[in-house]
Amino acid sequence: LIWVSITIIFHAYAFYRHFKDEMPVGEFVEKENDEAVWRYFHRRCGMERLEFKKVVKTRVWKYFEAGEVIASNTDLKQKGHLIYEGVVEMVSDATDSEGKHART
Repeated sequence: LIWVSITIIFHAYAFYRHFKDEMPVGEFVEKENDEAVWRYFHRRCGMERLEFKKVVKTRVWKYFEAGEVIASNTDLKQKGHLIYEGVVEMVSDATDSEGKHART
């Protein structure tokens, strides 16, 4: 009887967490794409709502035309970039320890 009670409580809690995670995240979403980004980070990386709220405060949505430079080498060291839609080509001028160009 005790084991059945523990199992029921455990499964009820798991159901509650799953139900809560699948609900819309409207309380901290400002842009329509934030919902999709939240789902991406939560499902693939395990990011919780509190962490995502911190990310949302500092994130910036930028839109680029074809051929436009998205980031330089210094930007890549200081910021994270997530390509939401489209295709990019990455060109690097980094070199390895022997002075050869690194693979891009």
